[in-house]
Amino acid sequence: MANRTKRTRTRVERFLTVLAENGGHVANACKTVKIGRRTAYEWRDYDPDFADRWDDIVEASLDDLEEEARRRAYEGVAKPVFYQGAECGSIQEYSDSLLMFILRAGRPEKYRERHEVKNTGANKIEVVYVETGTGEDDPA
Repeated sequence: MANRTKRTRTRVERFLTVLAENGGHVANACKTVKIGRRTAYEWRDYDPDFADRWDDIVEASLDDLEEEARRRAYEGVAKPVFYQGAECGSIQEYSDSLLMFILRAGRPEKYRERHEVKNTGANKIEVVYVETGTGEDDPA
């Protein structure tokens, strides 16, 4: 039988603390606490309370990432400008890609990429992409 790390309350709490500090990154938490990934997932399978706390940490980490994406899309990021090797100022750069992801997540019926898959028989499948338009209703 494989040599497994003993599951103790201290190790479990340390793992969850490090998982939260590392933005929900399991591999980093395992490495820091010195347990194998397989061990962490076995603990998760064994203990529903541990699994719930793990899930809560991952959700909170995703909330943080979503907040940062919104900030970068709305407020932008200051990018330095250089002239002859010296920084002479900055420009505010916004992320249109992040803005589109946020819009598609919040209003998928309006901003998603639309396509239809049609089975025309004879082992032929046709994919038709539909224009997304402006989001406003087209006149009839």
